[in-house]
Amino acid sequence: MIDIKSKTNYLKVISIFALTGLLLLGISNAKAVVSSFEAENASVSGNGTIVNDTDASTGKYIKFGETASIVPDIIWQTGMESGLGDWTGFSPSGVAWEELTQAQVHSGSNALALHADASDGTSSGIRATLNDRIYGNDPDNLPPDGYYSAWYYIPQKLDPKNNIYQWKQAYLHCLADNTTSTDCTKQTRRLLFSIRAMWDSTTGDHKLDLRGRIDQTTGKWSGSAGADSTIAVSGANLRMRLNTWHHLECRYVWSEGKTGRIQCWLDGQLWADVNNIYTQINLTQTSDQLNPGEKTYISKPRQWTVNNYMTEGDGLWNPLKTVIYIDDAAISIGGRVGP
Repeated sequence: MIDIKSKTNYLKVISIFALTGLLLLGISNAKAVVSSFEAENASVSGNGTIVNDTDASTGKYIKFGETASIVPDIIWQTGMESGLGDWTGFSPSGVAWEELTQAQVHSGSNALALHADASDGTSSGIRATLNDRIYGNDPDNLPPDGYYSAWYYIPQKLDPKNNIYQWKQAYLHCLADNTTSTDCTKQTRRLLFSIRAMWDSTTGDHKLDLRGRIDQTTGKWSGSAGADSTIAVSGANLRMRLNTWHHLECRYVWSEGKTGRIQCWLDGQLWADVNNIYTQINLTQTSDQLNPGEKTYISKPRQWTVNNYMTEGDGLWNPLKTVIYIDDAAISIGGRVGP
């Protein structure tokens, strides 16, 4: 017979085991639960890791008792397995062309090859553009806060000013006597920000250079090639090596005020983080901001492009023929896709 004291101790032991089991079950089911101190001082990276806000974070804070989402919402993606039709279109200049290829693939059977040839002494390049209505009823089509990613394979060195990645805006502009949007027949695109893969002969690889063409004092477009300025450069340990697949991903927060943000990762490592900037120009104003003598600018879709551009115009391209392979491109919201 168990006396009352022994029985009480027995029940205490059972209770402790039960409580321990519940705690372990709770921990195993939680993705990431943070303390009240962590909730005040941490945010969540795209892969669910609790990090300081100065690290590779999404900028979204977790409240006490909440769990971190580790699955981004992919709103568009393509691996070129059904061809190149998932892109809005391709825009070559000079001698340049796109190709569905099996020569180099990251996954599956197909990839996109972007060819440029400056052998005739003129600049050349090509971009694959995405601006389809992929984000609900947003009139600008691309999400106001999104993550843009693609896998890149570069088999040869690129011109030191080779452009491989862009965000743009397109607009229709009207003459002074136009009264409706249907009168605006001329369309122009403005490059906002771009990434260049710049050959470093010392290390034998490509460093990345984030550049912008929006005047960060006025919020106006600052001009064409030569007017842009470097914002961030990848470090010595974050380079695109030859004949290697690399994952390039950037978060772009569109804003006509100084609330925009650009973050970029190479193979999951943060190399650029610029906050409180203009990332979009106002195209619905009656001024001569873009073209003197014209009356109205009507905003058209935001655009993201992957490129092979040899278009800086210095005539010193080396090599004269280049190809860049692209595969497994995606746009997500709520977090990074990651490599």
